[in-house]
Amino acid sequence: MKTMPKRTGDAGDPEVTVDAPPPAVEPERSHVRLVAGDPPMLRLEINLYSWERGDSDIEVVLPHGGELSDLLHWALPEQRLVICGNLRARIHEELAEVFNVLQQPAG
Repeated sequence: MKTMPKRTGDAGDPEVTVDAPPPAVEPERSHVRLVAGDPPMLRLEINLYSWERGDSDIEVVLPHGGELSDLLHWALPEQRLVICGNLRARIHEELAEVFNVLQQPAG
């Protein structure tokens, strides 16, 4: 699990991140994302590389000083169970919506 440093700038200052593969590989798949304000409570990235082997990696980022990070830091063990249960349910709902979109015909 990684933590992101706490932002020191004004909440209205935009942060620009550019995710781009090397130009020789796939130049048309560059992505630019503009993020303004506070970081999210949690960022989850899942990379699935193979159906057969189950090769994957998962990155979970809890921004330092974020709401979820602070909740988990100060929570008692029983409270952590409730927080994580609520988080699991929310992620399940979000992933279910992703699959609803993926199942729709393209076009």
